[in-house]
Amino acid sequence: MKKSDFAKYLTSFFEYIRIERGYSPKTICSYSTAFKLFLEFLSKEDGIKADYIMLKDVNRKNVSRFLNWLQAERNSSDRTRNQRFAALSSFAHFMQYEDVANLEQWNDILTIHVKKTVQESVLHMTPKAVKLLLESIPANTPTGLRDLAMLSLLYESAARVQELIDLTPRCLMLTNPCKVKLHGKGNKTRMVNLNECVKILRLYMERTGLDLQANELRPLFCNNRQTKMSNAGIAYVIQRYIAPLQGKYPGVFPDNVTPHTFRHSRAMHLVANGVNLIYIRDILGHTSIKTTEHYARADSKQKNEAIENAYKISIPEPDDVPSWEKDQELIEWLKSLGK
Repeated sequence: MKKSDFAKYLTSFFEYIRIERGYSPKTICSYSTAFKLFLEFLSKEDGIKADYIMLKDVNRKNVSRFLNWLQAERNSSDRTRNQRFAALSSFAHFMQYEDVANLEQWNDILTIHVKKTVQESVLHMTPKAVKLLLESIPANTPTGLRDLAMLSLLYESAARVQELIDLTPRCLMLTNPCKVKLHGKGNKTRMVNLNECVKILRLYMERTGLDLQANELRPLFCNNRQTKMSNAGIAYVIQRYIAPLQGKYPGVFPDNVTPHTFRHSRAMHLVANGVNLIYIRDILGHTSIKTTEHYARADSKQKNEAIENAYKISIPEPDDVPSWEKDQELIEWLKSLGK
């Protein structure tokens, strides 16, 4: 049996998306997982070992079977299924130019439809909740000052958690107009204006020596080991302050507040205050305005719910509406009209 020609092209594909397309490590890792699962599927279902997979095996029928297998055997959600298919469809796009003789095979894969997913509501905090949270953090200790500066910046910049983790003092411009430079998905950078958190950031940097030029490339936020914070570390910090507040103010905070909740919250508050979606898109670093529109739709849904609740409050239920049939005097008067 011939050795796999698929392996050669798959290697070229990953070099292409990493070097030429500049895909983020996170996306490349996701694509790698998708292909590992595809190899597992072909091995278990068709007995084709990875060393002997041929390009002809990567066809519409097998890709469709693979997507169904993910949901039937691995209980993958529609969203996860679509993520796995994104990797395979990206490979098919790549092969359209690498394997022109079999263009129809690659086009056929691209005719597979993604599954429609239910639009999830945007989990976020209200402005009151954000205010209560930040006010609960003591700024008179080194740890408290760090936490207040970190979470204030996380909210006001609407940064992704990894963008926050990667910040150095050089990324901050704390003279008017104050900004933070965020390095986001696809190696793209963006500048976000800062206002409310500037004072606490200046104090934090002064107290920690991060305002000195010699320290401008150090991590902006460090843990107790003096290494940069991790996603889990920031989540732990949030829970340390959120947990007591959830007990003290029932119903004010979402059940699960994560670092990403701060980003959602900022976006929702900007929408509620009438900020143009184009500006919000730029703040969030979205490639397409369609992604940003999710927040506008969520905001509209909340407004509709508020209106519906208002009607429920102001309009009496049917049983409470006065009925002429129960008014005996009116009935007797109506009867008298016919006499």
